[in-house]
Formats: sequence, C-alpha cells, structure tokens
Amino acid sequence: MIRNTPRSRGALDVDAPNPYEPPSTRPGADRPRFAFPARRRRVGAVAVFLLNLSLPLAVGLPMGDAGARIGMMAAAGILGVSWVASCARCPRLALVLIPGGLAVALSQVVPILHLLAGDVARIIGIAAGCVDESPDPLGIEMGFKDRVLGPAGGLLVGSVMGLLLMLAASVLGLLFRLRNPGRPRPDAPRPEREHPGP
Repeated sequence: MIRNTPRSRGALDVDAPNPYEPPSTRPGADRPRFAFPARRRRVGAVAVFLLNLSLPLAVGLPMGDAGARIGMMAAAGILGVSWVASCARCPRLALVLIPGGLAVALSQVVPILHLLAGDVARIIGIAAGCVDESPDPLGIEMGFKDRVLGPAGGLLVGSVMGLLLMLAASVLGLLFRLRNPGRPRPDAPRPEREHPGP
C-alpha cells in the first residue's frame, strides 16, 4: 500500500507559476484610465460649444438676410449636436475636444482664429455664389458689408466656419493632451506586485 506523503520542502513544483516570467498583460490595463462620466462630458461639451457661439453669431447673423440667418442657425444646431454626441460617446475624444474648445472660446478676446475662419467661409461663399461681395476692395470693413444670401448660403458659411473652429479645437486639444497625458484615476487601487517565492 502506497501512502501519499506530503511534498518535501526542496521538491520542485512544476505547476507553480514562474515568478521571473514577465506578465502577459500590464497590471491594471483592464481598468479605465480616466474618471470622466458621460453626464459631465455632456455638460462640458454644451458649455464649451455655447461659449464658442457668441462671436460667430454676433458677427455672422447681421451679414445675412432672413433666409441666411435660418441657415446659420441650422448649421450651428447640426454642429452642436454632433459636438455634444461625440464628446458624450467617446471619453478620449472629449478629453481632446473640450479643453481645445475652451481654448478656442477664450481666444475670442483676441479673435484671430474666428476672423480667419470667417474670412475663409466668406471666400468659399463668394466662390459658391452664396455671398454678395462687399464693394469695399481694401477689406477695411472685414466683410461686414458682405451679404449672405438664402438658407443654403447661411448653411454653407456657418458650416465652414464651424468646422474650421472645431478643427482648431481638435488641434489645440491634442497638443494639450500630448503635453499633459492622462494619469490613472486617484481612486483606482494600485496593482498588486507579485513577489517571488522564498
């Protein structure tokens, strides 16, 4: 009769994991890196988008006729819904767009970005026949005498300007993220280190 004896202290356990083998996955890789709830993303996206509307609407709406104003408001609505939905659905995209959009909104104090985007939109509108060009050849009035014609013209000019500002927000937000990469959540537990056996 063979009795099962306990394994001696010096015996080799072939089933034990190798303590010197590197882990197949990085500890904590399956945990979310960022604590940015969807509700907070939606509120931040709406606030930043509304901040960016003040100057474009103040300058753009007087340039258009009644139909063009409807087109501009439609463009703002479409871009706003797309902006908020993108930030709400994708946390990593929100971490780029919201800080970048806030920087673009603060740049309205010296509105170089907004004037450039508006001028590009005006030129495209003139080429498309949706903007009645100002008779001022020197551009002293900076496009304030131009007239945006019809809903299609307002939609075109508003969409081009909005997309250019969103592109600027994306670039600025990406630069912020590259300079300050995301850190793990402070409330996330630290991964346990594996200690080799005696």
